[in-house]
Amino acid sequence: MTDKRSLEQLLQFSTSLHSNNNDLTAAQARTGSRLDPSVIDSIMGPSDAQLMLDSMKAIASAPSSDDEVIETAFENLEALVEQIDNAKNLKNMGLWPPLIAQLDRSPVHRRGACAVIAAALQNNPEAQDAFLALEGALQRVRGLVLDSDPAVRRKALFAMTSAVRNNSKGLRKLSEVDGWRLFLSLLDNDELRKRTVFFLGNVFAQINDADLEPSEHLIQIDQDLLATLKQVRAECVPKLVKLLSLDKVVDDEDTVEKVVQALETAIKSGEIKVAGLSQVADPIRQRYGEEMCDWSLLSSS
Repeated sequence: MTDKRSLEQLLQFSTSLHSNNNDLTAAQARTGSRLDPSVIDSIMGPSDAQLMLDSMKAIASAPSSDDEVIETAFENLEALVEQIDNAKNLKNMGLWPPLIAQLDRSPVHRRGACAVIAAALQNNPEAQDAFLALEGALQRVRGLVLDSDPAVRRKALFAMTSAVRNNSKGLRKLSEVDGWRLFLSLLDNDELRKRTVFFLGNVFAQINDADLEPSEHLIQIDQDLLATLKQVRAECVPKLVKLLSLDKVVDDEDTVEKVVQALETAIKSGEIKVAGLSQVADPIRQRYGEEMCDWSLLSSS
């Protein structure tokens, strides 16, 4: 608890700042310079930057067997980096390297680090660029998508898609880490399929946006990247159509919706024609209704 002397010191400081007395002396003004920082901390609490440092210190120093302490520290850090400026400060504070180092530790560390990475990179181009500039970082996250621990796999895929979503540098880097082949294979993965389809639908939308005026682009896509993305789309679309014939997919409305919306986005480009799509789409349309997508596009393809 703040003692009486500290409270009096804070009151004196506050009074000096808000005084309307034009004869305020330099000695009075200097009162604030003698205010003990611990007084402010005890009242206002530590800054987000200090909390981030404390969380990272706890993660790095806690015994690997102390899962509760590690999980709590990761949860605190994840909550902090959801704020855009805090996520940007991971670079300025030198916290990216020790965070990436956790990807090589226990499942609790790997899962927690991937969760923090995903939270920091969502819709944050500056943080994405800082992460992508780290040698081997994306490759290490990509490897964890095939981790032996299911929770690590899910968080790693979330981190990987967050790192490259709506980011031209990230989309290019996927080719370097064989990421596109991974995404194609994940369409056959019951556990990770839904997030993969959602990400691919976003990629298809980026292809369509490439035809807009440059000022309307969400991201800048050069011709080489565009060619890569179109090749990815060409390989993914037949697999997406095939998914609609699988009962385990069709019985999951959320997954079905993501698949048909990804196909709708691909077909909107005018460059994709899929023979026989209406045969698998029509039963789904009857089952789930008209609002799921523009069925006329799927039926006419």
